[in-house]
Amino acid sequence: MRCLLLPNFATMVGWHIILQRKAHGTKGEELATWQAGVHGLAWLDALMAQGEAEQLHGDGFPNYYRVRAGALLPVLERILLEAHPVWRQGSADVIHPHWKGRTTVNNKAIDRCTPAEWLELEAWDES
Repeated sequence: MRCLLLPNFATMVGWHIILQRKAHGTKGEELATWQAGVHGLAWLDALMAQGEAEQLHGDGFPNYYRVRAGALLPVLERILLEAHPVWRQGSADVIHPHWKGRTTVNNKAIDRCTPAEWLELEAWDES
């Protein structure tokens, strides 16, 4: 009998992303929440290369970044166009009671941001 050996790796299905405006020591005001595919953080790599974002820490559960508002907000609409408007879930997923299930945007809070301000981004690996 022949046996096919496959590499042992987890399949990455995408990212759950939360963008917040935080004042020191506060919980933060949510600006947007969305679910993206596997390459859903490619835009963040570009901003980090430009010095407009940096990874603070993380292992995927979650990863924390800070991003300059003046660099992110002008491209946020394009980023959200690539997001899943209605979030995907698997039959074995455990869903938190506060799970939104769809992309949300708080335009009033976004309008209060200043270009020099640093925003916090949480990216959860949805493997």
